[in-house]
Parts: sequence; C-alpha cells; structure tokens
Amino acid sequence: MSTTRDLVKIIINKEIIVEDYYTFSYSHTRNIELHCKNNKGMILFNLSKSYARTSEQYINGLINEGIKRFFLLHILLYNKPLKLNTILLITSDGKEIDFTDNVETNSLLLKSNFISIPESLKSKELLQRVVSICKSKQDSKIACLNAFIISRTVPQDSVLCFFYSWMSFNGFYNSLFPNDKTDTKKLGSFINQFFHGSRFLTADERKRVGKRIKVVLGQERFNINDLDDNNSNICISIRTDLSKITSSNSINIKGFIMVDFAYYLRCDLFHANHPAPILILNNDYEIRAMMVSQKLLDQFLAENIYALFSKTTT
Repeated sequence: MSTTRDLVKIIINKEIIVEDYYTFSYSHTRNIELHCKNNKGMILFNLSKSYARTSEQYINGLINEGIKRFFLLHILLYNKPLKLNTILLITSDGKEIDFTDNVETNSLLLKSNFISIPESLKSKELLQRVVSICKSKQDSKIACLNAFIISRTVPQDSVLCFFYSWMSFNGFYNSLFPNDKTDTKKLGSFINQFFHGSRFLTADERKRVGKRIKVVLGQERFNINDLDDNNSNICISIRTDLSKITSSNSINIKGFIMVDFAYYLRCDLFHANHPAPILILNNDYEIRAMMVSQKLLDQFLAENIYALFSKTTT
C-alpha cells in the first residue's frame, strides 16, 4: 500500500527551478532537492502525510538542515554569502509559513561581499558530495569547511583569522585520523604524513622554543616562500634555535611553524595564557608571528581541503 506524500517547497528569496540541482537525504526523507542560483533558490522534498502530522520536531530539523546546506552551497558556487530577504515554506495544500525570522546569518559573513573559494571545491561532483554528506558521522569535515570559509572573511582581524584557520585545521586532522585518541597523536600522524621524516614536538619542547620563535618570526623580514628553502636565512635562524632543544635535522621547518608553533599559539590563546587583544597593532611582533603561521595553515587548507570530500574519504 503506497503512502500519500506532501510536496513541500522552501522558497529562498525567489522561486526557481534549475536542471543541475543537488540532493541530500535527512533520515528517511530521500532526494531532497537544492535548486540554487545567485541569491535565490528553492528546496523541494516529499514528506509522508502520516509522519508529518506526528513529528513537528522532525520537520523543523529537516528544514533547518536544508537551509544550512543551501547557504553553504551558495557560498561555494558564487564566492559570497546569500543576502537573505525571505524564506517561505509552502505545502502542497497551499499553506504558507514565513520562515525568515528563524534564520540568522553569521555576522562575519554578512560583512563580506566576496569570499575566495578554491577552484578545487567547485566541481559538480565534489559539491554534490559536500551537500549530501551524512550529518553527525562527518561533522568534522563540514566544521573544517565552514571555519575555512569564515577565516577568509576576516583577513583584517589577525586573531580571528588565526582562530578560524586553526578551527578548520582541527577539523581537517580530526577527519583524517579519527582513530587517534588525542590531539598529540593526531598531529603526530599529520606531521608524519605531510612532512615526511619530521615529528611533532613534545609539550616541553614547544614551551621552551615557542617564545624565541615568536620573536624570530615577528621581527625578521622574509617571504613566506623562504620557508620552503632550508638554506634561507629564516630557516637557518629557526633551525639554530631548535637545535638547542632537540635534533633539528629531524624537524621540517615549514611543518614546525604550521603545526607545532600554531599549536603553541593556539594553547596560549584558547587557554587564556595570553590575553586576547582588544586592539590589533600590525607592527606587534607577536601578531606578525601569528600571521606567518596562519598563512601556512590557510595555504595548506586551500590546497588540500577538497580531499576530505573525495571518494576515498567520504
């Protein structure tokens, strides 16, 4: 016996239908369609009438999930957040419900007219995997992507930029190494995979060298690409400081700044060992050092974040 079903439409700013729509599933509701164009679109799904009458919580969850995925899709497609005017829910019997006041866009996104999204995230196949990813099972991947997007809306705020870049990186290595139980083990696995032959420093080593490296990175003048050259002045200077606490030949300098030093800064900031600034001074050596690490994190994520949604990792 077939079940009678309701067609539900969620109109975002303006009703449209596109041929190359995207789909996702929410629990037992399959093939939810996301029709997305520049600053407008629609979400379509069929809902069992018998189930709809008994679970308002389920319906609200489905709608909320659809809107979140639509907003993410819009940013990835058009390099900007959707400027929301109205969200209207329409059932098959013509009932209309204004959903606009239920949605509040991240204030950082509202300030941005352009967000640089890597081309590697724009293929139809990859976008379909992003919007269809299972909730809860793969939350760290979406957390990584969302934080990466937000980090690119706040380049003028050094601390926020670093904060969201680290959040994104945290989602990245959590996704890659789910079986490692601690940050230390996950970051050790990350270093071993992406910076072959190097290792993650111990907490004592990071503490002993962190303050000195902060001064070196903040005061010396160099190009970020110099960190790829072991014979550059900046690499020699950092290796000299590392050699005082460990065998520096086993440490990849770029990996050290991107991972070990960033983790050192993260602990200082997130654990309130270092006061969050109420005023950003660009000539502050600590801020300059932080932004070196942030640039490496951003560079790495821009080149590799797509891999989280490849066929071999989803």
